[in-house]
Amino acid sequence: MATPTYLLDQESGGYISSRDFYGMPFEGVPFTSPRSLEVVDVTKVHGTFVSVTRIAAGTSQLVLPNSNGSILITDLLISGEKKPSASTEVTFTDGTNEVVIFLASANDAPVTFSHSFGGRFQGWRDARIDVTTVQTVTSTVTVGYTKIPKGLPFAEWDAHR
Repeated sequence: MATPTYLLDQESGGYISSRDFYGMPFEGVPFTSPRSLEVVDVTKVHGTFVSVTRIAAGTSQLVLPNSNGSILITDLLISGEKKPSASTEVTFTDGTNEVVIFLASANDAPVTFSHSFGGRFQGWRDARIDVTTVQTVTSTVTVGYTKIPKGLPFAEWDAHR
């Protein structure tokens, strides 16, 4: 059995450890060690999701940040029926400033959209995520997200993009 290897976190004094992957090789990979350093993205550890189904025109607040915080979107899924002059809009807003994340028109076809964001798709301080439907249309929006403790004010955030 291989001897475990540890990295020492100088700030906390704790160990960042490796993980034993069942002591067997992966298919097509020569067996050298059953251990591998585990690296985990913060969104995988602290992420969650929320969804809403709207059946009439109007707006729903889908995700609210913690006070002075912001929201980092990891995934976005939208589905809805085909309906003339109908749409579903997902926005970042703080009640004053608003930025459209995605606008799905349901005029010509049913809406089917899914995206997993690979970059830092993060809003500004105190910006929530709203879903607005125009016309009476059934639409479901699911957002994967992580809440970030501190966010930039809108003007500073806007200058960075």
